[in-house]
Amino acid sequence: LATIRSAQSRSGMEAAHTLKGAARAIGAWGVADAAEKVEHALSSAGAAQMAAPNPAPLAGLDELSRATDAARAAIALMARAA
Repeated sequence: LATIRSAQSRSGMEAAHTLKGAARAIGAWGVADAAEKVEHALSSAGAAQMAAPNPAPLAGLDELSRATDAARAAIALMARAA
């Protein structure tokens, strides 16, 4: 998430894509869906727009943050139960 938040459009898009794939691999569908939205938002945002001093908030980033928090909590529960 830190990479996605701070990255320019290309590297952020790649990080979102990687997160989407990893989430799908473990069945974290909420994370995967949210990462896909962020990936699309970054792909449609121009590099100049992302490099601006105060770029607009990235669409889907709050949703992605909530989804990753939920996934981390679920994984922690499973780890404690194991």
